[in-house]
Amino acid sequence: MAEAYAVFANDGVRLDGHLITKIVDAYGRKVAEWKPRRTVVTSKKVAQQMTFLLEGVIREGTGKRAAIPGRELAGKTGSTEMTIPGIDGVKDQWMVGYTPQLVGALWLGYDRPDETHYLTTTSGETAAIIFRHMMEKALADEPVVRFSLPLVKQAEREHKKREPKAPESVPPKEKPRTPGHEKEKNKKEKKRKKARKRAWRQARIAVAQGVLNLCLGAYI
Repeated sequence: MAEAYAVFANDGVRLDGHLITKIVDAYGRKVAEWKPRRTVVTSKKVAQQMTFLLEGVIREGTGKRAAIPGRELAGKTGSTEMTIPGIDGVKDQWMVGYTPQLVGALWLGYDRPDETHYLTTTSGETAAIIFRHMMEKALADEPVVRFSLPLVKQAEREHKKREPKAPESVPPKEKPRTPGHEKEKNKKEKKRKKARKRAWRQARIAVAQGVLNLCLGAYI
C-alpha cells in the first residue's frame, strides 16, 4: 500500500519497494546494491489531483485524527467488515498517507478473525491516531515541506476562465401606464382615506358607548 500511494507523492512514478539497499562482505567490499527502477503509472496531473483530494480526507474526512500539526498530509482510511452474521465489527483497519517526503502505511487486525477476535472501532478512531504518532516520530528531524500542485492550480484557473459570467441584474421594467392611471390612483387613495376616517369614527363611538355604559352602571 505504501508503494502504491507513493505514486501520488512522486507525480505518477512508482519506485519498487525494498528493504535492502546494499550488501557488503566481511571485508567491506560491495557485493550487491539496489538499483531503483522507475515506472510511470499515471500522469502528473492525475497524481496531483489525487493528492489534492486526499488532503481533503485529512482536513474534513475520516482521516482528521491523523493530521500532523504544522505539516501537510494526504491520506485515506479503510476497513474490512466482518462477514459473520450477528457480528458488528471489522476484520481490518488501514491508514495510508504521505507528506511530500514520506509515505506511511498502517494495518490493525487479527491474523485469523472470528467471533471473538475482531475490531469494534472505526479506522478513523484508532488507526488514524496511531498513524499520526508514527509519522510524527519518523518526521521529527525532517524539514516542513509543502505539496507542490501546479497542475491542479492551473486547472482551477482554466476552469474559472471557462465559467460563464453571471448576467448583470436588470431592474424590472415598469408596466406601461394606461390613460387615466393617475385619476384611478387618486380615487383609490380617497377611498382608503374615507375608510380610515370611518374606522376611526366607529372606534370613538365604541369607546364613548363603553364609557357611557360604565357611568350608567355606576349610577344605577
